[in-house]
Amino acid sequence: MINKKILIKGLKYNLNLVKGFKGIKVFTISTTSKIEEYSYLNPVRYYENIAVFGIVLFTEDLINDVIKLIDGFVDYVFVDAEKKIPNSSYGDNQYKLEINDTRYTGNLSKFIQKLNLKSEVYEFKPNDITVNATWNFLSQKYGSLSGKKVSIIGLGNIGSKLALKLVECGASINVTRRNTLIGFEIVKGLNFIKPKNNISEITFHPRLIDAAKDAEIIIGSTNGIQVIDEKVLMCMKSNGKVIDLGKNNLTEAAIMYAQKNMIEVWRVDVSASLYGFLTESILFKDILKNDYGIKKFDDVNIISGGIYGGDGDIVVNSINNIKTIFGISDGKGKIKVNLNNRDLINIEKLSKIINGK
Repeated sequence: MINKKILIKGLKYNLNLVKGFKGIKVFTISTTSKIEEYSYLNPVRYYENIAVFGIVLFTEDLINDVIKLIDGFVDYVFVDAEKKIPNSSYGDNQYKLEINDTRYTGNLSKFIQKLNLKSEVYEFKPNDITVNATWNFLSQKYGSLSGKKVSIIGLGNIGSKLALKLVECGASINVTRRNTLIGFEIVKGLNFIKPKNNISEITFHPRLIDAAKDAEIIIGSTNGIQVIDEKVLMCMKSNGKVIDLGKNNLTEAAIMYAQKNMIEVWRVDVSASLYGFLTESILFKDILKNDYGIKKFDDVNIISGGIYGGDGDIVVNSINNIKTIFGISDGKGKIKVNLNNRDLINIEKLSKIINGK
């Protein structure tokens, strides 16, 4: 209960920090599969036009207090869409709970969507943001990932997604997981999914040491388990780098060894990826509301937003604010290459309207 009081006090402090911010205010509510002793607050991040802060929840006794404080104060609430807490956490009655019962964590997004908040509620996937941030970090750090030898320790949600993303770039991926049977099956599936012309592969190793051997990059993605020790670091290349995604994946001895031998150890900063996702989501909602759709124009339609048109329909940037004509639909999901007289006449008519003639 002391933790709850401290968290609410901290949340009020963060609310006060962003009170005078003139841009968009965003609050995130998420969970992780790593069940920690206490829920905790995410720090306030300021971007040019967005202030974002949030909370990571592990218990059900905070949600009502949190909602009361943030609802209507922030413009948007982004809620973790990934189901990370097992059904057994709250017994067999999890799916029979009433909306005023706060034992929600297994289906956090679904629960909050039903509360009809004043703030707009969106879903988000923190794990995917972490994966994208890690990929961007490595891609920009090395320039090209093709041919790089990467070891991923921990093949759960994040580790699996990251393995696929990296192997698609031509990196050679060695992975390990405590449950070898599941590990082999995951790798089998990932290698099946990757582009068939990509000769790089993901290889499963039952032994962690074998997965780390000669690695240029070691990525720890277990749920806070200290699996990377000094013996693991001794196996990697001398100029290799280590990324701790799972928090606390390195032993104290490994950290000391890394410092002594000038091995870079990183925690990936998700700030840029988070900002990109938030702006994309907010913009996409506006586009869906104002730009997507279909309108009648003479004997054809004006379409936008990827809607399949009929033969001769005019494809534009926005049905409500036409500035650009992209072309004429062929009725099969593509833009026509060869236009007939009717197509040319319709484009000319619409062009005159756009230009105010």
